Amino acid sequence: MLCLKAINKLGGNVVIDSQQFYGSSGGNVVNRSYKVGGMSDLYAGTEIEDAIAKIDGVKKVAADRTSQLISIDFDPGEVSEEWITRTLNTMGHSILTD
Repeated sequence: MLCLKAINKLGGNVVIDSQQFYGSSGGNVVNRSYKVGGMSDLYAGTEIEDAIAKIDGVKKVAADRTSQLISIDFDPGEVSEEWITRTLNTMGHSILTD
């Protein structure tokens, strides 16, 4: 499990797209997409994917540096959306509203 201490308070969740579906394990898996600031570095998307993928309960993560979108599939019974967004904040990435 990735343990990062959140240093920034999350002002609010910005969900651009969401859908629920059932994963192969039968658990409830949710998809959330976020527009994320601070992804201008060539390796930022890979860094985000690697860090978020290590969190228990995250099933899939994909980052697109060009659109600044991150799509995350996770089981809310194992990890909260707030934990994921705080992890992004701790890494120096902000959740953009537009």
